Amino acid sequence: AVYAVHSYLKWLNIETALNQGDSWHRGLRAIFDVADLVLPGVGKLECRPVLPDEAAIVLPPIMTQERIGYVAVQFSSN
Repeated sequence: AVYAVHSYLKWLNIETALNQGDSWHRGLRAIFDVADLVLPGVGKLECRPVLPDEAAIVLPPIMTQERIGYVAVQFSSN
């Protein structure tokens, strides 16, 4: 989901810092359920996947206070 949002924002010419997010760090990803994308000078977006059989996303409570917004990315089985 993070890479999908990064690619879309890149297409819109919106700068991102993909490797600066907590989700890009293996150690943090192992401990916390993170899926953030840094927008330099703006803040962090939480990018959550919505899998083919799901209709909603679940936001981990620890992450909700540090984000400027949330993006749900619907994935299809095709």
